[in-house]
Amino acid sequence: MTTLDARALWARRASMRHHRVLWAAAAVVLGPLLISLLLMGIRGYWPGGDYAYIGVRAMEVWSSHPPLTGMRSTGAMDAGGVQVHHPGPLLFYVLAIPLALCGFHPWGILLGAWLLCAYAVWVALSCAWRLWRLPGVIVVTATFVALEAVIGPQFLLQPWNPTTALFPLVTLVVLLAALWAGRTRWLPHLVFVWSYVVQAHLAFLPLAAASVLAVVTVGLVRWWRGGRSARPTRRTWVALGIAVACWAPVAAEAVLYSPNNLTQMYRYLTVPRPRTIGVGRATEAIALMSAPSPGVLRGFVGITGNAPMPTVPALGWWLLALMVGAAALAVRRWFTGDRDVLDRLLLTSAAGLVIALMTISRIEVTRPLIYALVFLPLVALTVCCAIATVGRALVHAAGARPSEPPRWVLGMALAVAVLLSVSLPWWNPLAPIDPRTEQSMRQAATVVTAAAQRDGLADRGIRIEAPGPLGVLVLSASIGYALSQNDIRWSKEMYWSLPTDDQVHENAHARKDAAVLTIREQISGQWFGTPPASGRLLQDQTWPGGLLGRPARVQLWLSVPPTGQP
Repeated sequence: MTTLDARALWARRASMRHHRVLWAAAAVVLGPLLISLLLMGIRGYWPGGDYAYIGVRAMEVWSSHPPLTGMRSTGAMDAGGVQVHHPGPLLFYVLAIPLALCGFHPWGILLGAWLLCAYAVWVALSCAWRLWRLPGVIVVTATFVALEAVIGPQFLLQPWNPTTALFPLVTLVVLLAALWAGRTRWLPHLVFVWSYVVQAHLAFLPLAAASVLAVVTVGLVRWWRGGRSARPTRRTWVALGIAVACWAPVAAEAVLYSPNNLTQMYRYLTVPRPRTIGVGRATEAIALMSAPSPGVLRGFVGITGNAPMPTVPALGWWLLALMVGAAALAVRRWFTGDRDVLDRLLLTSAAGLVIALMTISRIEVTRPLIYALVFLPLVALTVCCAIATVGRALVHAAGARPSEPPRWVLGMALAVAVLLSVSLPWWNPLAPIDPRTEQSMRQAATVVTAAAQRDGLADRGIRIEAPGPLGVLVLSASIGYALSQNDIRWSKEMYWSLPTDDQVHENAHARKDAAVLTIREQISGQWFGTPPASGRLLQDQTWPGGLLGRPARVQLWLSVPPTGQP
């Protein structure tokens, strides 16, 4: 065999091994999500609340009024007069294609979320393998699996803007570390993932600004070292085209409307916040998220910044100390030249975690701390990197040299990982919506849609009046999703709406002769709403799941006024 033949054989074997490693790691991560996707489809998934409204906005991508802003932000509740939304509508455009291919069936929303996770996982694993080989793949895979174990695969598939950004946030950190290493081949993926994460939630804006500064710095350094004569490559033009496509709706809204979301975001970010939780409680939140316990999510739900923090387990403080020590060790190695293969990934993730710490410290004391969980991927990735780098350093200190484990060890580890990952779909630490509530929402939406079609209300539309919490938080948008599926106009009361997207479904813009759907509900013995003077009862049903586990009784009343001019 000649030297060229030997090199070709080695390259072919390396390529086969590369694909085997990536497929195995991807199966471990995506297997639980795929099984959860099928289980939720078999169960008859039906969206409610924000999930349903996100589905409506995804359907409207194909309409004459495509979405130009992101979801409404509850941060506006703390800033009087500010009607801020999240930075952009990219989530709706990502979900629009699989939703349309599924005939606008709700399962298409879950499929879109799964495809987004699959893309984020594959890009992160491919990049990790090319830069850091097996150690990088193990760290990234462990991070994804940890997120699934803490949050639950079914919750990750919900089309909620914070949860759909968790996997892409891990990918963003990996791609930034790759760019730091000079690998510009991932630039188009970096632009798309960065755009998606930034547009998903306002909390990512400081992290986005820091990442832009880092990318510009790397670009200027490469340009300077290249003799200041470098020209844009094809990859650069592709990345620029992706950026234009991702941010075109945001630019259109800023140009066509006033006030627009950019001005509202500026007002929101510059509002004085005299009562924030501070760095101390933010550090406690990071330590609490560091402990790999599924109860961490339940610990944050319903707790505001001025409420007692859940007790941080000792493991959380130990892991926080481990992260600090590993980052300090990586910085020391960086200046001494004795660098570890994972140092760039660790330092990039640690820098992001510091920015997250400062962002969490700015949370108002009246705000729920659950929003700090959007930074859980940074905590998980930093913990996994710290464990890996400290472990490798200890092996070096013992005089040994890290080598690839035998195949039987890798096989056993893979088998255990697959068994654990397959069991995750049945592990749901925080059920997004009680399955019984999903069934009740589906029945209510079916009844209202049938009545609207029977009465010919497609053009006149339905104005939804929901004075109770169940109607406001869950049922209004759920019924609206079914009406949008059947091309029936509808509106409801919108809070802190902008002159663009939300006012399409704002009650103030409904036709004068629109039918009125009154959602009357009883929760814990208290009635919300009164029956209309003239109207018919469409449904009177008991909801076992109710609202947050509290049983409810729901009445749907439909009043159809005489036909008039719009």
